[in-house]
Amino acid sequence: MITFDNLSKKFDTNEVLKQVTFVVPSGSIVSLVGPNGSGKSTLLRILLELESATSGKALFDGQPYTEFSVNHGVGVSLDTMIPHPSRRALDQLWWVAAAKGLPKTTCIEKLSQVGLGDVSKRRIKGFSLGMKQRLRIATALLGNPSVLVLDEPVNGLDPEGVLWIRTLLQEFADNGGTVLITSHLMSELEQLADSFVFLRKGIIAEQLDRVCLREKYASLEEAYFRINHSRSEG
Repeated sequence: MITFDNLSKKFDTNEVLKQVTFVVPSGSIVSLVGPNGSGKSTLLRILLELESATSGKALFDGQPYTEFSVNHGVGVSLDTMIPHPSRRALDQLWWVAAAKGLPKTTCIEKLSQVGLGDVSKRRIKGFSLGMKQRLRIATALLGNPSVLVLDEPVNGLDPEGVLWIRTLLQEFADNGGTVLITSHLMSELEQLADSFVFLRKGIIAEQLDRVCLREKYASLEEAYFRINHSRSEG
């Protein structure tokens, strides 16, 4: 379980997160939804201890990231994590796995799991955007984590790849895993996530599970525009 408790963040006088509180239960997929500048990336960076909070807490089962990840594992894929283009896919994964004390056989296994087994010795600079996305997911899956934090995991994937990541994450959650994701692809998010946390200008504008979303709005896309535009106009 991931818990955000009255989390706030200021950069000088600019408050980018304002008392954000919500929970990502174990065995579920929760999506952050919001426009650029709403605070999604800052929230993830604080959760992963890449930024410090001005006040409040972000915890994994009551523990900070560094403490929790040692024993339970947190798989991370951020949009800013760019592998060196001259590396081969297997070498890139091995570089990460070695730092975690994992054997090279694990890298081969994860590359096969994400559909890159046949191109493991190709250099990353020749990869398509979708192949790079699969490599990021393989990196996140190293060590069999109990939690996944994924920034734009659907970006660059073709329809077959979208179905693959949807199935993978749903099976992960069905087996008790915890998933926190962000994406701008509303139609895919609506099919993937169990619940949605709408961020607007650093505050939680609304929280809805999938059932409530469909009772209140025609689609996730409609919810996004109504929450962000009607309230800004009002």
